[in-house]
Amino acid sequence: MQISRFLTKTALAVHLAGGLVAAQNITYLPWPICANETATCAQANVTFAYYYGYPIYQYALAVQRTENPTANTLVHQRNVATAADTWLNKPNVDTLYSRAFLDVSASDLVINIPEIADRYWVWPFYDFYGNNIANLGILSSSPAGEYLVRFDSNNPGLHPSPDTRYQAYVNIPTPYGISATRILVDQNQTDVEAANRIQDELSITPVNRESSRIAPPLNLTMFTDSELVPGSKNTLEEGVLKLLAHLSPYNEPVVAADRGWVSATLQGAGVSNGAFVQPENTNLTAASAAANSSVVQELAIPGYLTSLGNKWVLPDATYLGNFKSAYVTRYLIASTGYLALTREQTVYPQYVPSAVSPVIPFDRALRITFTSRPVMKTFGFWSLTVYDFQAYLVPNDLDRYAVGDRSNFTMMDGSSFSDGGEAPFQVLIQPSNMPPPANWTNNWLPSPADGKGLQLNLRFYGGEDVMSNGVYLYPLVEAIDPITL
Repeated sequence: MQISRFLTKTALAVHLAGGLVAAQNITYLPWPICANETATCAQANVTFAYYYGYPIYQYALAVQRTENPTANTLVHQRNVATAADTWLNKPNVDTLYSRAFLDVSASDLVINIPEIADRYWVWPFYDFYGNNIANLGILSSSPAGEYLVRFDSNNPGLHPSPDTRYQAYVNIPTPYGISATRILVDQNQTDVEAANRIQDELSITPVNRESSRIAPPLNLTMFTDSELVPGSKNTLEEGVLKLLAHLSPYNEPVVAADRGWVSATLQGAGVSNGAFVQPENTNLTAASAAANSSVVQELAIPGYLTSLGNKWVLPDATYLGNFKSAYVTRYLIASTGYLALTREQTVYPQYVPSAVSPVIPFDRALRITFTSRPVMKTFGFWSLTVYDFQAYLVPNDLDRYAVGDRSNFTMMDGSSFSDGGEAPFQVLIQPSNMPPPANWTNNWLPSPADGKGLQLNLRFYGGEDVMSNGVYLYPLVEAIDPITL
């Protein structure tokens, strides 16, 4: 069962504290409870194994949606994303992506970054489960030059390099990983070409290392193997658990203290020796449903979500990007926003009208009123993007998928947003087959016309602290009748 579809059917009242509250410890630790051989214990272990392994399925989808993928090779997106791009759910249409499937099982990787001084950029590194282990970019003043990417299961992250050839070491805790560089681009061909030239100067070069191989080479063809992946021969649950069984022996949890109990729990779920054997009297459909219920329970924990006003909420920063032991949150984000960045790069507020769901049922129009501009750091940017119920971009005649700081809004006082004024402004979200009058065209963000719902994503790359500490007043979202000609 896909989590986004499950949550559309879940009515959960969320009681949000007025101020910031530290999230409680919500790590799911089933093994001390489920150390016996009962069917109840086995079912709990299968549930954990499913949501623990789910990010590998998203990795598989990224491989499947990449033409002729090769490990340690950059694949550049040369134009801004459109509705035809489906390699990543909830793609950002403000940036060009350069992705790579990383293999540090037998060699280190030297990456080269040119001088990029005129725009936002970030080169993030993720472990095999989608943990954002390290970021190089303009917000952290990362210098141009070479960096060494290495396997180090005990000291993940960005570390000073004692070797003067490298600006720093990037330590990845799993032998396989992924990166997805983002380079800000304006919506014109001249700037796209400038960003393409930057992409051409990025590089990944494997180099020998003294230590021996720690895992088999990353074989990307396994992610299209019908015997392993969800599809014609496997349900979603079966595919996730088979991939997990095949790959988890080499890719341990990022938190060293979790490795023992996670391994034991996976064995209790039938995940061992490179294969998945379903324990007797367990139900895989019930396991995925229980995983989704775990998400609902987690979202309801006091302090996990902070109210930003006007029904916008923000998860505690501890549980985004680098998830560490928060496996339920990792599962949620893998399903609804794979390869999320950590808070020092981005703020990801969520609009929650009546239920904790990434999908907003939609049969009318939405009018979104900003009382002031979002407050951004130098080189920061923001955007509001509409996706369909499956988290993909919405086809429309304007080829407009987002609005943001570089849009040419008409402000409520009649001035242009690009003039730099501080007047309130509004965005109209309305079905793509219902164009509004001309005075709304600049402020119109087309939404799906199929009645299946939409998802809103408001992103702040390089947002100032006021965007996450409750000081900034978040926009009011109103359901209205469509504004038509």
